[in-house]
Amino acid sequence: MKAKRMKKDEKKYSIKFYKLLIIIVILAIIGIGTYCYINKVKPTFTISTEIFEVAKQNSKTEKNESDEFVKEKEFNGMKVNNISLERNGGISSFSANIENDTNKKFEGREIKITFLHEDLTQITILKTRLDNIEVGQTANIKISTSLNLMDAYTFKIE
Repeated sequence: MKAKRMKKDEKKYSIKFYKLLIIIVILAIIGIGTYCYINKVKPTFTISTEIFEVAKQNSKTEKNESDEFVKEKEFNGMKVNNISLERNGGISSFSANIENDTNKKFEGREIKITFLHEDLTQITILKTRLDNIEVGQTANIKISTSLNLMDAYTFKIE
């Protein structure tokens, strides 16, 4: 009888021990979580002046305003004007208006813009989609690239 009684007592103690252990673990998790939440680790950043100077240089806006580049051009009988090429933060951005002064609607399609050096050798070709342009309407092309296009002398649209 004593042996049965001891086993029952041992079971009671082991069940109580496990319950107590689970409660302690839960309280520890809650405590650690609360501590981490209250004492959030704030990230620290160190920026070397070298990196800052490079970023400062890259943030300067350059414009290609050469006469030949910004001169009005023609594409499919339409006028290409209000031409702009800028470079800022390492990105070259080209924009132009295409004015449909013809007597027929331009059906949208993919176009190629070829940027050329002064000796008319190719720098690069950028592709974009030009939507339909109704007679008398004007569309705007905007395209950007990480390539440096500031040496472009002129361009052509095909």
